[in-house]
Amino acid sequence: MPLQILIVDDHAVVRRGVRSLLESQPDWEIAGEATTGREAVELAKQLQPDIVVMDLSLPELSGLDATRHILKESPRSEIVVDYAPGEVLDVPPTHHGAFDRSDSAALTTRRREPREKSSAPAVPAGAACNG
Repeated sequence: MPLQILIVDDHAVVRRGVRSLLESQPDWEIAGEATTGREAVELAKQLQPDIVVMDLSLPELSGLDATRHILKESPRSEIVVDYAPGEVLDVPPTHHGAFDRSDSAALTTRRREPREKSSAPAVPAGAACNG
């Protein structure tokens, strides 16, 4: 049975890139995609994925809050937190220490490397990508 993965990011271009990368792996399957923290919790509850690739900065419910809910609703899921250097996340003091040891066993972080400046022309928002 293929590894089931849920991708959670509010940026379509990031979701497409992560999907493309992960789908190229044998026996890995994208079970679903979510664009908000609330949607991520609902999909994880419904799909029970093996892995959730989670962005931290999400609308409606932060990636941290969504992760906490997902670990309760889908305890066998592992969470890979995806973030960019310099990404600012406003974490209220109540979230510090929000994950106990049992949670941290299912939590992994992955840092995105900063993108180098490209000499390619900028693509306007909403433009189709044919590459």
